[in-house]
Amino acid sequence: MGWKCMAEYCKETAKGTTDTNPKFSWIGVIKLSLDLERSVFEEFHLKDSTATQHRIADSLAAGAKKVKFSYSYHPHVTAAGYEWTDFIENHVLGATTGAIDAPDPFTLNCVVTDAVVGTFNFVLLGCIVDSSSISCSKGGTPEVSVSGEAMTLSLVAVTMGAGSHAADPATRALTFLDAYCKVGGTGLTNLLEFNIEMNEHAASDYRMRSTTPESIAFSVMGKFEVKGKLTIDFQSTSLLVDMMASTPRDVALLMGGKTLTMLGAKFTKFPLDIDPERLIPVKLEWTGMDVAIT
Repeated sequence: MGWKCMAEYCKETAKGTTDTNPKFSWIGVIKLSLDLERSVFEEFHLKDSTATQHRIADSLAAGAKKVKFSYSYHPHVTAAGYEWTDFIENHVLGATTGAIDAPDPFTLNCVVTDAVVGTFNFVLLGCIVDSSSISCSKGGTPEVSVSGEAMTLSLVAVTMGAGSHAADPATRALTFLDAYCKVGGTGLTNLLEFNIEMNEHAASDYRMRSTTPESIAFSVMGKFEVKGKLTIDFQSTSLLVDMMASTPRDVALLMGGKTLTMLGAKFTKFPLDIDPERLIPVKLEWTGMDVAIT
């Protein structure tokens, strides 16, 4: 059963190698997917006169390995060392003041336990984030989603040495009551839902004649994009005026004692859905330039 499994992560000093005496951090995963692939090359050629089957492949050669992951978690009430922005700061942005060119790689340690067949280790090395998002709607719980790719996969348990596994902070999950947004420094009192997406457009590649040509040889971050949506009850045209004038406004998410600010955002859509039997929602879309964490 899935509830018996474990997931944790730790920063890597050297990409693709778990640090000596690693200190793992807690995630609190609610959904986890590992996508493991190994490509195969089919070779066909004309057969000789002794062949009895001419249509089958002559060989199947092993190709590249791909290790992709995605997971979601509910951020919790701030506890020292467990701030929900820590992962974004270190492994999505790489800093608190904007997206840098090389966020820290990390090891993702997944332990799958079954009462019948035993325990299995899935250790993803050299992980980088390709995209991440934060979303919440009224009456719900904020959810952070992360997806990316690893350089390689090990099925051997991590050597812990004097290191430590992650510990549950034992605090409650944040709810919509713990989160609100500001636009241009003014709080939104009519907010119904928010969604923030950060895309790295990461590029990974292989190298011929390397020591492990079937594994990713390197990965680099592409252009950084941040965009999102705000669903509000229609009460004013002020944000519509901003959109028509292409006026930049910082969009800030305040949650769990931390603030994630999307800098220089401009609104791109202001749709109105009018129904005589309900309030009028506006599903604003925006694109920002950079992100800061405070």
